[in-house]
Amino acid sequence: MEKAILAKRPNYYSMALNNLAKAKYLNNKNYNPIPELYKALEIRKKNNDEEGLNSSYETLSEYFRLKDKALSLDFAKKCFYLQIKIKVQKIRYWL
Repeated sequence: MEKAILAKRPNYYSMALNNLAKAKYLNNKNYNPIPELYKALEIRKKNNDEEGLNSSYETLSEYFRLKDKALSLDFAKKCFYLQIKIKVQKIRYWL
């Protein structure tokens, strides 16, 4: 079933996977969400889902904030620059 969902709606699947992993971690700080978060990130990269990537970068930055500040900052920068790119594309669309 997972493969069917992934094949038909990869953006929805990656969104659900990212959100579920984040929710599980917030509910249980001993839970390791990294495999699911990185899987969602890879799906989003593969499908060029920029808004999804932005969400993944934000979630990963937040997760690593207290665990690995350098990695957290790296994801935060990716999130920031991708937000700028998305906004510029939207502005160009409306001009």
